[in-house]
Formats: sequence, structure tokens, C-alpha cells
Amino acid sequence: MASGLNHLTITEQSLLSLLQISDSFFPTGAFSHSYGLETYVQEGQVASKETLARFLTAYLLESTATSDCLAMVLAYGYVENEEWEKVLKLDYLLSAQKLARESREASVKTGTRMLRAVMKLIEDSRLVRLSDLIDSGQAFGNHAVVYGIVAKVYGFGIKEAALAYVYAVTASMINNAVRLIPLGQNDGQWVLAQLQDLMAETAKKAMQFSLEDIGSSAPALEIRSMQHERLYSRLFMS
Repeated sequence: MASGLNHLTITEQSLLSLLQISDSFFPTGAFSHSYGLETYVQEGQVASKETLARFLTAYLLESTATSDCLAMVLAYGYVENEEWEKVLKLDYLLSAQKLARESREASVKTGTRMLRAVMKLIEDSRLVRLSDLIDSGQAFGNHAVVYGIVAKVYGFGIKEAALAYVYAVTASMINNAVRLIPLGQNDGQWVLAQLQDLMAETAKKAMQFSLEDIGSSAPALEIRSMQHERLYSRLFMS
């Protein structure tokens, strides 16, 4: 390890850790899941960078902002106050409102993999507590819930965590679309740049809501997610 890393400020260390857990290289298995996007592509509804941008606009505002990103923000606050009963309720509620089986399973798989990976990097009693709850069957370990708790354990600011979470979700979906449609990598970067304001809006929207607001208003996405497991050929697990 370069000696210069020993002189990083806390802010620099926090930023690098935030980038690390939000990177597609982090071993959560997110690259295996399209969350219904593959169905849209096979139907020809998402077939270009423009239609991908429109799809992600709806995906972020009508689903992510009021569902997973909101759950991430809430989990962050709950673990800050050691409110584990609220964490469990949130985790169950998030699973219940994911109507498609593949999407539920994908959320849990990526969440538990993230937790296991982070626990190899840092030691914290809150991570152990969450792991025990999952292992005992008291919690599912949805990705958004795990991410929120990990963000608090690392000491990230909630605004930065929300932005990083939305970015990670968006970048992952774009990366999957590049493989599915297919698109060139430059097209993928064009979409990512076009959605910057929308990503910020999504994070801000999530931070304004409470548990009573959690839910998704994207029935078409839920239907395509359900249809995915019956596609003739599939590249992704969801």
C-alpha cells in the first residue's frame, strides 16, 4: 500500500469508501439482475439510448425514489438510533411491496452479499446484529436496507449516501442495458450524463418522505418483472 494513503483525511477516507461500496466492481451480484428491463428490451420498448433514458426516468421517479432509496434513507436513520424493530418492519415491508418474485429474490441476494463483503472489510456490532437477524430468519436483508445501515456504519452523510445509492442503481441498469440492447459504452455514458439532474431529484425526493409513503407506482414495471421468468431466453436472473 502506498505510504501516502496513511495521510488521508477522514473526509477522503469516507469518500473513497463510499465510492468502493457503490462501484459495480463491489461483489453484490447486481450485474446479474435487470429488474424487468430485459423484458422491455425483448418487447422492443427499450431499444435506443433515448428510450433507455425515458425508461430510467420512470424507474427512478416512480419506483426508486419512493421505494428502495426511501428504504435506504429510513434504514440509515433507524440504525442511528438502534431502532432494530423499525429496521425489521422496514425490511419486511420492502419485500412485501416487491410483487415480482425475481425482484424480491434479487434484492435479498444483492443485500446479503453486500453485507458479507463489507463485514470482511470493517468490524462493527451493528453489522453483526444485522447478520444475526438475517441468519435467524428474522430479517430478509434487502439491498436498500443493508446499504442504509452500511452507510451509517461508515459514517457517510445521508445526502451523500442517497446520491451514491441512486447513482449506483442507475449505473447498474445502464450497464445492463448496454449488454442487452446492445448499446455502445459511449451511449451508456450519454444516458448517465443526461440523468444527473434526475438522480439528484430522486435522492432529494426520497429524503422528504416517511415510512407511510413507501411504495411503488410503476405497475408496468412490476408486470414486466413478473413476465421475465417466462421469457424464451434470458441473459439476466431478474
